[in-house]
Amino acid sequence: MLAIVILLSTRAFADRLPWTAFYGGPRTLRAGKLECIQEVRTLATAPYTKMSLTCSREGKMLFVANDFADVIAASDDGQYVVALSSRPYVNQFWIRNALGKMLDYRSPWSGPNHFTGVHYCVTGGWFSKTQPDIKFQIKDGKLMQVTVNGCDGKEIRLPGLPAK
Repeated sequence: MLAIVILLSTRAFADRLPWTAFYGGPRTLRAGKLECIQEVRTLATAPYTKMSLTCSREGKMLFVANDFADVIAASDDGQYVVALSSRPYVNQFWIRNALGKMLDYRSPWSGPNHFTGVHYCVTGGWFSKTQPDIKFQIKDGKLMQVTVNGCDGKEIRLPGLPAK
């Protein structure tokens, strides 16, 4: 019960904490021809700041996502984008199509079994920050599976998509 109260209060605090307090300035994330500019945007009302990713391919804007990423990857055909984060106050991952439509995501706030199969290492994080090795399995133009190299070197199948 105490853990639930702590998680809920942490989530409420994270929603009010200004991103600029611990993030800093804009940063560019790249994956092949995909480029996402990550920056803090100022809002007129609470929470007053919001993290934003503006993603484009070869200079053509694809989408803007109000979300955070430590790492991004794009499928070879450019139709799918995956973002990973090990930070406890944002989505652990999200998968979008090239138009920005959210196909799947996992958040630490979605319950104890929501991110089944993924564990955190003592060094922090759940995926390998040096070699995440994100792989897309696409069949007949449809995304079937995404795998990531875990922090312990084991391959992790991101949940939510159909099995192989």
